[in-house]
Amino acid sequence: MKNLVLLFLVIGCTQKYMDFDVIRKTDYLQGGDPKQPISVRAMVKGPKENQKECFNQWFFISNAEKNKNEFKPQLIQTMCFGSDYLIDARITETWWTVLFFSQSCLEINTYCPMKQKNQ
Repeated sequence: MKNLVLLFLVIGCTQKYMDFDVIRKTDYLQGGDPKQPISVRAMVKGPKENQKECFNQWFFISNAEKNKNEFKPQLIQTMCFGSDYLIDARITETWWTVLFFSQSCLEINTYCPMKQKNQ
């Protein structure tokens, strides 16, 4: 039982999910609140895109969580090339640590809007 308590003191892990119906990439880059509702014309789901990036931290040499947060707007901008929107996006942030090593990961799963042909 002592070993189990010690294990919980040494290892920590957390995961956070955020779901969005639509993300306007230009607003997110400028520091806008992605939880703020936006009005857009109806869009059709196109191809699915997934991106994941992890940042490591040994001892106190770097700050993995800070690096992840600074990289998030850039990762969002690279997704769905040629479109200003992400549809049904899920942003998952994972952070875990073991003694002197920490890792902070960012994963984005989304659909790109399909270009509609004018009739």
